[in-house]
Amino acid sequence: MSAWNPGANDQVAALLVSGGTVYVGGTFNTIGGQTRSRIAALDAVTGSATAWNPTCNGMVSTLAVSEGTVYAGGGFSMIGGQSRNQIAALDAATGTATAWNPNAFGGAAVNALAVSGGTVYAGGQFTFIGGQPRSFIAALDAATGTATAWNPSASNTVSALLVSGGIVYAGGQF
Repeated sequence: MSAWNPGANDQVAALLVSGGTVYVGGTFNTIGGQTRSRIAALDAVTGSATAWNPTCNGMVSTLAVSEGTVYAGGGFSMIGGQSRNQIAALDAATGTATAWNPNAFGGAAVNALAVSGGTVYAGGQFTFIGGQPRSFIAALDAATGTATAWNPSASNTVSALLVSGGIVYAGGQF
C-alpha cells in the first residue's frame, strides 16, 4: 500500500495519469493541500496539487489527455475561465480553456471521453454536440470540436468508452 494520499474533501470520479501528473475530476473543493474546484493536477509522487487550476462550477466525471490538451467532461457550464457546456479542452500547461467548444446539451452530462488520433469520442446523456444532433455518443474533430459523420445513435446513456485498433467500444444503459 502506498502512502500517496491527496486528501480530497469530496468525491473523486475521474483519474488520469500523464507523465508525472495525476489529473483528477469530481465534486471536491480541496485536494492535494490546496483549494481546487472539481478538477486538479497532482504530483504523482507526493500527491500535492500543482499550480494547474482550471476551476469548474460542476462535477467533472471524465478526463482524457492528448498532445498537451486535457479534455474534461461532466455536468458543468464553466471551466478554465470560459463558458463550456459539459465538455471542454484545457491547456495542460496553464489550465485555461482552449477555443475548442463542442457545446453539449439536451441532457445532464458528458460521462465518458476517449481520444484517438484527431478524434475525441464523447458519451453521455446529451442529444446535441459539436453543432449536430447526436444521441448519447459522438465523434468530435479534435481541432475544431465539430461532430464528424460518425453517428451510431445510442438509445440511452453512454457511460464508458474505449478506442482500440480502430474500434470504439461503448458501455452504458442502451
